Amino acid sequence: MTSHNAIRESVIEMSRRVGRHNLDVPEMKQLMERIERSQPGVEFTNVVRQTLAPVSHLISAKNIDEIANYFPDFPLKTIVEKVPVTERDAIFQALGMTNMLLTTLQMVPPEMLNKIETMTNTMMGAMQNGGMNDLFKNMGSLMGNMSMDDDSGSGDEEPPAPRPRKKSGQSKQKEFRDKLC
Repeated sequence: MTSHNAIRESVIEMSRRVGRHNLDVPEMKQLMERIERSQPGVEFTNVVRQTLAPVSHLISAKNIDEIANYFPDFPLKTIVEKVPVTERDAIFQALGMTNMLLTTLQMVPPEMLNKIETMTNTMMGAMQNGGMNDLFKNMGSLMGNMSMDDDSGSGDEEPPAPRPRKKSGQSKQKEFRDKLC
C-alpha cells in the first residue's frame, strides 16, 4: 500500500464513520460520495493536506467551534452533534494520525518515498506469496539497492544465527536485554 492509498483509506473510513450518523445531511452525503469516487494519489493527498492544514492545531484540542469557522459553508457543528461521543474521540484520533502522516510525507523527498514504498511493497509481496524464507533471501538485495555509496561489504554475508530460546528461570527483563544486545 502506498502512502497515498493510506491517506485515502483513512479519509474514507472517517467519512463513513461520521456519515453513518448523518445520511440525512445533504452536504455530508455529497462529501462522502466525492471521497468514495476519488482516486489515491498526489492530487487527493494534496486536497486532504490543504483541508487539514489550517485546522491541524485545533484537531488535538477537538475545538469544533474554531474548526467550523474555517468551513463556514459546511454544517460541521450539526454533523458533529449527531455523532456519539465515543465515536467522535476515535474520529479525532484518526484525524490526528492522518495529519501526522501528511506532515511526515511532506518532509520526505519524493524519490526517497518511492524507494521506501517499493521496498515495503516488495517485502509485503514476499511475505504474502513466498513466506518468510523468501523475504529474508530478498532482504540482502533490497538493502543493497537502498544503500548509498556503501563499500563496506559485498552483501553476501550470512545472517547472524538466531539467539537461543529462553532458559527456564530466566527473567523477562533479562530476556529483553539479551534480545536487544
